Amino acid sequence: MISVDKVIAANLPQLENSPKVKSLVKKGLGYLLHEQEFVAFGDAYPHLQGIEFVEQVLDELDFDTRYKPKQIENIPSEGKLVIVANHPIGSLDA
Repeated sequence: MISVDKVIAANLPQLENSPKVKSLVKKGLGYLLHEQEFVAFGDAYPHLQGIEFVEQVLDELDFDTRYKPKQIENIPSEGKLVIVANHPIGSLDA
């Protein structure tokens, strides 16, 4: 899951020398990236994987999906998968 501390350490190591600035950046990034919501989700559903995980994420986001069970069966459990989306932001299509 998202860790603002790890993001800062990896991308802004110079902030280690400025604790006050680091604290402000940490609070700001935590807010922008919804860190607490990600942590709460991860704590609530650590057992979910695969399609069950995706379904729970969509439920949490109140995103409506419609598909037939046969369509899910067509998704390979291993190997590569190509998804073609017809929307500018196709991430929810995937």
